[in-house]
Amino acid sequence: MELNECQISKIQTKSGAVTFLDVLGWKGIWAKQHDAINRLHGLVMEMKEVADDRTLRISHEIPGARGMTTNVLSISDTIAIFTPGDPRPAIEAHAAICQYAIPDSIRRRIPLRGATAYGDFSIKENIMVGAAVDESASWHEATDWIGVILTPSAIYHLRGDFPDNSAQYLNIPFKGKKYGLDRCIDWNLGQDDDVNRIFLEMGPHVPEIALKYLNTLDFLNRR
Repeated sequence: MELNECQISKIQTKSGAVTFLDVLGWKGIWAKQHDAINRLHGLVMEMKEVADDRTLRISHEIPGARGMTTNVLSISDTIAIFTPGDPRPAIEAHAAICQYAIPDSIRRRIPLRGATAYGDFSIKENIMVGAAVDESASWHEATDWIGVILTPSAIYHLRGDFPDNSAQYLNIPFKGKKYGLDRCIDWNLGQDDDVNRIFLEMGPHVPEIALKYLNTLDFLNRR
């Protein structure tokens, strides 16, 4: 069936921040965590509430960001976050959401990694296209740790005006060669969280799995 011009015009292209996240070790997780679906569903629901709260706060704090909204979608173990708006407030909103989501995902034993891009995108229900979608989707599995990086488009648009909830980290662990990216979301676990015990429970610690957690420990211990 062909779309008429009226139907096509309803699908708008917007500019904003796009973050793709996925769960490390989701393949075969059913053998270790029989309630994995409930854990991930609970995380996504919490992220939607946090997204509303953080986005509303930032939209009131940053001039020109009033009315900014965030949409959190999930397909299997992939979570996609969309915030139309200017680069600084939109990326700051994503950083604030990820600052909450990463520690929460670790506590739920479904740790996240991902990437935040900035650019054009279009979404309709759970269908998404656009330059920022392609870039975020291409980078979000490129790292070997728990964490979220800023992609080149996000860095270019920020022009050095990075949000306080981002960090410079020269040792971002990429799979294969290094790509020269050194900006990521700043996050930490709470004082009551025993990260070594949590990671110990998330074995078996064969080389390809252990490296992700050791790289994450290096990031947490950098201070």
